[in-house]
Amino acid sequence: MTGIEVLDSAVKIGLGASISAVSGYFILHLTHKHNVRTEEVANLRKTNDYKKFLYVDFLSHSQALVQTYYDISSDGKDKEYLSYLRIYNEVQIISSDTIRACAYELLCSVQEFIVIRKNEQERDLLKLMRERIDKALASFQYLAKNDVCK
Repeated sequence: MTGIEVLDSAVKIGLGASISAVSGYFILHLTHKHNVRTEEVANLRKTNDYKKFLYVDFLSHSQALVQTYYDISSDGKDKEYLSYLRIYNEVQIISSDTIRACAYELLCSVQEFIVIRKNEQERDLLKLMRERIDKALASFQYLAKNDVCK
């Protein structure tokens, strides 16, 4: 083999190896970007599912407390109420400021209603309190739906 043939073979082999290396790098890079994006989408879906569960739990507990203490008052020490506070705090930690403010409004209206002495109050006042709760529930439902369906 002459020097030119050796040089020709080296260039062919080197060029082929270089092309393979560059294309392998780009394929690996694209695969990695795809995997990262797939994980991000899965994490977003998982977070939204958890938020949806938590929001429904918070709404359900709010309504259950109002129904439970419709004609009687709560001392604020029962397990249902304490569970409600735990759920409220989770909502406060994972939510946007808009949802946090709405959740606070709902919490306050529910607390106000369940601790008031029912037999000592006018029914009109209790009716107004219920309307405040219903408005807070509707607002929270609307914001929660928009948060998990975006």
